[in-house]
Amino acid sequence: MVEKIVYTTSAPVYTGGSTGGTFIGGGISGGNIALENAESLLEEFEGLIDFGKSKLDLIEAQQNAIQAKSWLNIQSTEQLRHKNRVERKIGDLGLYVTTDYVFNLNLSKLRAYSEVKLIKTEKKGEYARKTYTKDKVLYKKTFQYESPAVNLVDKSEKEIAQIRADIVKEIEEKEAKVRNSERLSRTEKHYQLAKLKKKKKRVDRQLISSADEDDNLENWKSDGAKKVKIVLENAHKKIIKQIEQDFRIEGI
Repeated sequence: MVEKIVYTTSAPVYTGGSTGGTFIGGGISGGNIALENAESLLEEFEGLIDFGKSKLDLIEAQQNAIQAKSWLNIQSTEQLRHKNRVERKIGDLGLYVTTDYVFNLNLSKLRAYSEVKLIKTEKKGEYARKTYTKDKVLYKKTFQYESPAVNLVDKSEKEIAQIRADIVKEIEEKEAKVRNSERLSRTEKHYQLAKLKKKKKRVDRQLISSADEDDNLENWKSDGAKKVKIVLENAHKKIIKQIEQDFRIEGI
């Protein structure tokens, strides 16, 4: 899915959809934003990446990680949006998992969202000798992974740190030139140094490729499916790690 922004006066929320996920942001003007580039990006990966299988693999991995906690005593598992009703007895615990992959608005990052719910089946009442049940939500949480900017996806932490250091070094060299300049007035030096100081504070923004959709689109396409596969692998690892941390103690 791909994010799009629509105008609303409500608080920001996230909604899913068959065409694309939607982040509805309060007070954002401009109406619906075209998704042609996003669709082009997704078409680029068609046949190279099986997003459906990846999602099912992640769902299964999450289910296995949680079911391994014997103290939970889960009797059934279901995949939200693709579930067949599982008959459960009163007192049974059911595990619901749904996962989505979403490209952000300017296509610079790919995010993975997974919602995990634990449901307990309780007795609702009886009518005409038939017992009716209801599902009570005992636990509900969304786990998230956001990829680095597309131009940094295949870079190691060491490489990213070096890129950051190079940018800082370049700014500091410019600062030194301004301080040592004999043709600049004191006021001009103060002004230019203030600009460079702000630039140094925003160095992480400079690590990100252009915010332009077309540039990010080409950056994803430049390595075919390689970068997307790296993101999906990292997303799976990080989300499973988050789940393990969340379920590390006995109890909900």
